[in-house]
Amino acid sequence: MPRKLSLQRLIEGSKKAGACLSALEKISQYSTVEEASQDEDAPSWVFWYCLNVKGGRYRTLEHIILKSPEYAARYARQIIEGRWDDAEFIIYTDLFSSFYYARFVLNKRFELGEPKIMTDPYFAFWYSAEILKQRWEDAEPFIRQNELLWKDYCKLFRIEESVGG
Repeated sequence: MPRKLSLQRLIEGSKKAGACLSALEKISQYSTVEEASQDEDAPSWVFWYCLNVKGGRYRTLEHIILKSPEYAARYARQIIEGRWDDAEFIIYTDLFSSFYYARFVLNKRFELGEPKIMTDPYFAFWYSAEILKQRWEDAEPFIRQNELLWKDYCKLFRIEESVGG
């Protein structure tokens, strides 16, 4: 039978690894991992712990990471070092996390996140330029909202029309 995960043991490991004192103080007010996991900062704590103490995945705590699109994408990149299928349902809900996951984790399209990515002119431009490496016609109405980005987009993909065209 596996040992119950001890919050105190996690805190001690974090102290030894040089965790932020204010975070340690905040975590110390809880008595169990489950109680601490309800804190809004819990995904960042678990990410930090996996990166700096565990040195890799900690499957028992991954449900906490899955509460944050940002930390799920970062965990996929820095801890798993690749695609994390179980996290895609949360990553796609956030514009920045979707772009980050496509660009730095998958290094290819993240179709699930495209509806969010396309709504921001800046991210839509860079997604088409860096990920798709081609025109992204579905996103063009959004890219057009930024005159400078639209001009660069037209130049990059050799589109004859310009702003207002």
